[in-house]
Amino acid sequence: MGKHKTASKVWTSGQDAASDTKTAGAPMPEGLSRATDEKVKVSWADIVRDSAALRSKAFSENVSMQGLAPICDPRSSRKRKFLWALIVVLAVTFTAYNIFTQINMYLVTPITVVVDYIRAPTLNFPTVTLCNNNYASLTVLKAYNAVQQVKDTKPLPFDLDISSPNYTGFDFTPYHKAGWENFYRAFGQRMDAMMIKCQWELSSCSINNFTESFTDMGLCYSFNVDGSLVARQAGRSYGLKVTLDAQQADYLRSMDQYYGAGFRVMVHAPGVPPILSEKGVAVSAGHHNFLAIDIKQLVNAEPSISNCGSKAMKYYTSGYSTEACRIECRTDYVIDRCGCRDLYMPNKNLRICDPPEFYLCIFPTLDEYLLGNNVCEDTCPDPCSETIYHVTPSSNPFSDNFLQEFSDLKGRNISYWSKNLVHIEIYLTSMTYEKVEKQLGYTLLQLFCDVGGAFGLLLGASLLTILEIIDFFVCQVSSVPAAKTTTKVSKVKVKPIDP
Repeated sequence: MGKHKTASKVWTSGQDAASDTKTAGAPMPEGLSRATDEKVKVSWADIVRDSAALRSKAFSENVSMQGLAPICDPRSSRKRKFLWALIVVLAVTFTAYNIFTQINMYLVTPITVVVDYIRAPTLNFPTVTLCNNNYASLTVLKAYNAVQQVKDTKPLPFDLDISSPNYTGFDFTPYHKAGWENFYRAFGQRMDAMMIKCQWELSSCSINNFTESFTDMGLCYSFNVDGSLVARQAGRSYGLKVTLDAQQADYLRSMDQYYGAGFRVMVHAPGVPPILSEKGVAVSAGHHNFLAIDIKQLVNAEPSISNCGSKAMKYYTSGYSTEACRIECRTDYVIDRCGCRDLYMPNKNLRICDPPEFYLCIFPTLDEYLLGNNVCEDTCPDPCSETIYHVTPSSNPFSDNFLQEFSDLKGRNISYWSKNLVHIEIYLTSMTYEKVEKQLGYTLLQLFCDVGGAFGLLLGASLLTILEIIDFFVCQVSSVPAAKTTTKVSKVKVKPIDP
């Protein structure tokens, strides 16, 4: 076939055809020459659109994101562009969902619990607090002619004939002068009268190794108050052994309606005030009792995550504990309503209530407190680090043969010792303790890594791709020329070049 002639039009500035061809963004077809002879008008929108097309092509070639090149390539067909646009939209949607899920996971601050078992050559032995279930010695109260008053102050729950205690004619002045603490020591169950034998590991101990303290159970005695003793081995031979006489003949009342003969024992960390009514373990008279201890160290996550921490104490100076905080809350509640305190409450600058005030104010107020919302206790945070002693109790009744030989050795008959003899062994089960640590389960660094992985999984992008996209749009906006509607350019006639 013969050669045919072609011609096309290209628009350029009248001053410099070569320069204006670059500005207009329209290349000159090969084999054509040009000449100008007349003026026409070209919209700036055409110029900006052509410029944007060039920038889009350059962006698709240089941006670190897969799938844009086929969309922006002018040589791609419409079907190809549509298919790739659909793929990119689906990939972006999935990536956005994945990133949203990761961010939401970070915002809920998940906690991971790490449990480890650590063996130690020695372990700190806990403080052991012993309390006789009976807080008022019948023999002493008879000497003070106060037996009926104590019965009326602490009536039994099944007593149908409950009347207010009658303290008419009682002069409490001598007790105020001597101090109610001394009076409670006098009619409480004394350790020097109860203790038969004491042994720590392979050595003997005595009442001098016990410290008097007043708790919600009345007069109690604590071993290893300062926490200076350590266990060198696990097992019964390396713990505390105490043999006691419950003195059941002197029983009258307990502080919290305990009707059995024996003791309450609490194993706790040194410096932590014991709350026997909640965490005490009952040991029975006439039994050989075993208290096996497992140690757990609890480490909470940082305060901003786990809400752990401490609180300034008003009365306790040995440091913060949840138990101390709760007792202080209870103390302030009683003081605000009664103007005096219970024996175990820590405000030493305030007087102890007289017996009528116990019946008329303290007992009803404590019942009201326990049934209330306990808003103050809600402000007592868990410590960020604490040691917990888990006690597993077990017991066996004494054999008749043992009771017979013990009676022959100590005097009195088998019947007495079967009702009053208590033997307690407190020891560690293992030299391995459990460490439970709470940690933040999803950190900010992990979030960035997962977001970066989500970008790269389907899009082949990274976090820097976002900056590239922002940079592209900024450049697009800044490339828009000053507002002009039209400009005059020359019409270019294109002549075919003769072969």
